[in-house]
Amino acid sequence: MQVTKVIYFLEEYFNERDLQRFGIDTMMQNGFDTEVWEFTKLIAPEAYVSSTPPDPVQWEGHRSFADMKGAIEAIEGIDSSTFVVSMVHYTYPSLPIFRTLSKRRIPFSVSLFALPVSSGARELWLRRLKKLTPKRVFDKSFRMVPFRYFGVSPARIVFAPAEKYLLANYYAMNSESEFLWVHSYDYDTYLSVKDLPAAEDPGTGIFLDEYLPFHTDYLYLDLPVKISADEYYPAVRRFFEYLEKSYGVRIVVAAHPRSHYNEHTDYYGGREVVRGKTAEMVKNAGFVLLHNSTAINYAVLFKKPLIFFTTDNVNASVVEDPTIEWLASFFGKKAHNLDREVSVDLDEEMKVDEDTYRRYKNYYIKKDSTEDLPYWQIVANRLKKGF
Repeated sequence: MQVTKVIYFLEEYFNERDLQRFGIDTMMQNGFDTEVWEFTKLIAPEAYVSSTPPDPVQWEGHRSFADMKGAIEAIEGIDSSTFVVSMVHYTYPSLPIFRTLSKRRIPFSVSLFALPVSSGARELWLRRLKKLTPKRVFDKSFRMVPFRYFGVSPARIVFAPAEKYLLANYYAMNSESEFLWVHSYDYDTYLSVKDLPAAEDPGTGIFLDEYLPFHTDYLYLDLPVKISADEYYPAVRRFFEYLEKSYGVRIVVAAHPRSHYNEHTDYYGGREVVRGKTAEMVKNAGFVLLHNSTAINYAVLFKKPLIFFTTDNVNASVVEDPTIEWLASFFGKKAHNLDREVSVDLDEEMKVDEDTYRRYKNYYIKKDSTEDLPYWQIVANRLKKGF
């Protein structure tokens, strides 16, 4: 079968950031008729109401479905020369979508992630057990049943990013699925900015903000918010003030891509807060501050010194791996707990072990042996071969 059309299936709000990182232009430039179908209202209605992105986009190829009947009818009308890039997890709410794709024999992909696993099986199980809700228990029970029992076929292609990719039962895949080695989306952004003119300032530290008191993951994971903005941001500001006064540095905030700081009070005490420029900011920074943000990838790729910090409530809010302490220890660092007395040796923190950074890149960002091409060009090259 020759592929002439690509449709992206999403379960979160489609926004300007997605338009760029999902390689829509790349697919069209490679000759594929391309669309984006969004199922947020059906799969995560609470999140749909409460998590409007700060960068909405109007694009003629975007469709948003408000009812499952309409979604099924649309899927049933998909042409046989279409390939579906599914960003939708296999869950009970999404079951009709996967069953219809399978019934129509439309090939689809799933995208894996490569993230550090810091806990032993028992420790991780106990941590997750404490955070179970009736909804999460049901979801996990549903996914324990083999997906074929529900008339779902396995993904035709699995996009695998790096050495330590994670397998989970919310992916409809098995040994019949073809593995295609790609890399982290962050690597594409790195490629796009790495050769830009450098303007590095050794005295500027970039904080990788995670918008923790308001993060939409709490909605999607059906978890209570455990971090109070009234406690979190003052503690962070005090830590930044300590670093700035002690070492004469300047801290700038790389805002989380789904943050709405323009709608809040000044949580960062007058410091510069910039959204949508994290890779460029890290490239030009002297060092990077963080909890366990996945944007650590940029710091690793640009080989920037890392300063980890946390609080008791931040630690308690970590649902999945890696823990902040483990991630810090991977790089030979300490995670400074702001609920304890903090003392930072900046000279010590500025040390970079390049072998460790190289290992992290191979494990979690991009395998050393894979093509140094944009993610979606690798995908396009594979789809041109057909099925």
